Amino acid sequence: MTQKPVFPKPRFYLVLALLAAVGFGFTAVCGVWGVPRPPWGNIALSAVPMTVFFLFWHLSRRGHWSGIPALAVTIALFVLFLAGGFFNLLLIGLDAMGQPRDPTLKNDAHTVCIVEKGLALDLDGAKVLLAEDTHGGFHGDGETRIILALNDAPSAVESIVSQWPAFPADETLNTIFFEHSGLGEDFFFPQVQQGHYSFRDRYAEQYPNDTRPLLQRSSYNYTAALYDTENSTLYYYELDT
Repeated sequence: MTQKPVFPKPRFYLVLALLAAVGFGFTAVCGVWGVPRPPWGNIALSAVPMTVFFLFWHLSRRGHWSGIPALAVTIALFVLFLAGGFFNLLLIGLDAMGQPRDPTLKNDAHTVCIVEKGLALDLDGAKVLLAEDTHGGFHGDGETRIILALNDAPSAVESIVSQWPAFPADETLNTIFFEHSGLGEDFFFPQVQQGHYSFRDRYAEQYPNDTRPLLQRSSYNYTAALYDTENSTLYYYELDT
C-alpha cells in the first residue's frame, strides 16, 4: 500500500519559521538600538511566532501536523502573528518617542569622525572633552555639541589657522554664535579673545531659492565651529530646527 505524501510538506513550516525568525531579529534590533530603555517584553513577545512555527515544523516531520486542518490553522496563525508583529513594532516606536534620548555619543572615535566629516579636517590626536547629540524624531531636529582639545593635533591646528577666518566674525554670525547656538538659553559657544571660526549654512544649500536673511528664517540648519587659540580648544556645533 502506497503511503500518502505529507501535505503540506515540512519545508513549508520551516519557511514560515525562518520568516518569523527574521521578524524577531528585526524587532530585536529596532528595540535594542532604537530605544534608550529597550522594551524587553515586546522583544520577547516577537519570538512567539518563531517558536510556534518551528514547533509545527518539528511535528510535521514526524507526521503529527499535516492535512487541510493543520494548514488552515497555520495560515490563520500566520495572519494573526503578522498583524501582531506590525502592532508590536508600532508599540516599540511609540515607546521610543516617549522616552528621553541619551544625548551622549557612542564613543570618542565616532565623535571625532563627526567633526572631521563636518569640517573636512584631519583631527588625529584630538581629545574629546564633550560629546552630545540630541537629534531625533520624525524631522531629525536637535543639536550636536562637541568640544575637542587640539593640544596634540598639530595638523588640525595648522589647517584651521591657515584656512579659517579670524574671530570675531561679522555682526550676523556673532549673533548666531552667541545668541542662537542653543535650544533655549543654554548657549554653547564661549566668548574668546583670539580664535578662528567656520560656518556652513546648510539651509541655504538645501533651499537656494529662499533669499531671506539668515536671522529672519523660520528654521535654522547650520554647522558652526570656533577654535579658541589661547586654549587650543575646538568647539563644534550643529543645529537643526
